[in-house]
Amino acid sequence: MSEITVKHELDPHCTGGKFKELFKFDSLSSIMYMLNKNEFTVFHKLKDNDEIWYLIEGCPIIIHTFIKGEYKKFILNEFNNEYRILKNTYFAVENMEKDSYSLSVCLIKPSMDWDKMIIPKRSEMLSLFPEQKELITRLTSN
Repeated sequence: MSEITVKHELDPHCTGGKFKELFKFDSLSSIMYMLNKNEFTVFHKLKDNDEIWYLIEGCPIIIHTFIKGEYKKFILNEFNNEYRILKNTYFAVENMEKDSYSLSVCLIKPSMDWDKMIIPKRSEMLSLFPEQKELITRLTSN
């Protein structure tokens, strides 16, 4: 949806998709985040930040997480449109409908420190969670 990208002045995000920082204070920041057709975020974690995702438009999204070593997934849709990811949790996000798009807003507390985002190598994720080889291989880039 290039018109949404242009309208909201979204830029490429280091984990995949496109984003724009909406605001940033010491205790809280927010981004708008978009996944186009066939886009996804690679697995990553925020070392010191909790993050709340709100789906605001488009198709449902799947949030894949590893919480204390256990794989869980959550689907954000029009009925369940909010999900909290705790700090230090590996997660990746993808559209449920591969030929559609999603637009979300994320609140990050405390305010986002981009230097503390960790994007692990595929080999590291596979060594930590070998039972999820297909998922990790699909949602990592190296």
